[in-house]
Amino acid sequence: MFKTAMIATLAISVTGITLLAAACSRAVPTASATADNHESTAIAPATGDEGIRRIVKIVVAGEGFSPSTVNIKRGEQVILEFTRLTDQTCATSVTLPEIHLTKDLPLNQPVQIHIPTDTARTLTFSCAMGMLKGTLVIS
Repeated sequence: MFKTAMIATLAISVTGITLLAAACSRAVPTASATADNHESTAIAPATGDEGIRRIVKIVVAGEGFSPSTVNIKRGEQVILEFTRLTDQTCATSVTLPEIHLTKDLPLNQPVQIHIPTDTARTLTFSCAMGMLKGTLVIS
């Protein structure tokens, strides 16, 4: 009886260690850990009359979009660059319903979207299911 209890305890311990190791090996990078690599970048305008061009880098991780709020000035030439860093998310695409746009987000590949900024307004971006959301404020 004592031997059977020891074997059961050992089996439970091995199972627990195996599950813990599996969970650690599938760790999802957090948006805060990767946000340093994904900040706004100013780029030179193509011509003198286009105004400022800026790329806003947005990381897509298990927790959602980071940053989740982007502020831009009306008339500023802006490109949103989404990079999905994990398969552990429903955000395999991004939708901007106000401008009728949906783009697939392949894993670890930046996807650029030019944003019309001629009108002051608030746009939303989300995963296809609307569970993960972000806001683009044009003022």
